[in-house]
Amino acid sequence: MLINWHFFLHDTAEFAKALSTKTDELKKQKKRAQLLLLQILPEPVCDRLQLGLGVPAEQFDRVTIYFSDIVGFTNIAASRTPMEIIELLNALYSLFDHCIDLYNVYKVETIGDAYMVVSGLPIRYERHAAEIGCMAVDLLRQVQGFRPPHIPEQTLALRIGLNTGPCVAGVVGIKMPRYCLFGDTVNTASRMESTGQAFRIHISEATKIAIEDSAQLINYKIVPRGKVSVKGKGSMQTYWLEDCNMLHSCQKEMVGSAVGSSVSWFDRELQNNGSQLESSQEWEGAQGI
Repeated sequence: MLINWHFFLHDTAEFAKALSTKTDELKKQKKRAQLLLLQILPEPVCDRLQLGLGVPAEQFDRVTIYFSDIVGFTNIAASRTPMEIIELLNALYSLFDHCIDLYNVYKVETIGDAYMVVSGLPIRYERHAAEIGCMAVDLLRQVQGFRPPHIPEQTLALRIGLNTGPCVAGVVGIKMPRYCLFGDTVNTASRMESTGQAFRIHISEATKIAIEDSAQLINYKIVPRGKVSVKGKGSMQTYWLEDCNMLHSCQKEMVGSAVGSSVSWFDRELQNNGSQLESSQEWEGAQGI
């Protein structure tokens, strides 16, 4: 009887150990599945879906949208194998993906050589234009130092367009669902890109005003381009965004502790410079300046 009881306790302990191991594996698999879902849809959308709730389309009053593509990509694609083109785009957009993690933005999608990013949704953010502006300058500088696989001697010519305004966002589809943006703001952002120039950031007047309203301690260099004929919009006054005086180097930060932080680099810079400005003003006050 005692022997049977001993075996019973042993079997129970082994079962509990196996159950604990399986539970840990299940938790790991669940976490992997959640992380994979977060690569496809925004976190607030994922949270609603996991709770079994619907995801209705939502109106956003003010967002800033980024579009870019590679000038001459058709010629590049014609001269390389499909495998080489995939490797090129994967290398370039992996660099971009690491960079944008440092900003308060959401990557919407890539279609061929086109790259689309937005700030101000799905979580509303007041400084969306300034954030996208810094990010655009950052990405433009990064691509100028990028050496494409198989054609390291060639510098890719990135063309960027930005626009600010209202849009509607929502999940479209059941199989392979996508978080899509709709509205004239999206179309105009695309037109800013297509009517732009290589190695330049073409912005609408709405984006210029939004950047100036939200930049605070960050200074931007914006120069007029003049009137541009835009398909579906007619003649528009547009501008070139040329620089940001506090440009962040995403390549340096990628190995730092800021990666994965819920506070973007832009917000940290505002906090740091705000503290420096306050300290300077306090010192000047104490000196009677």
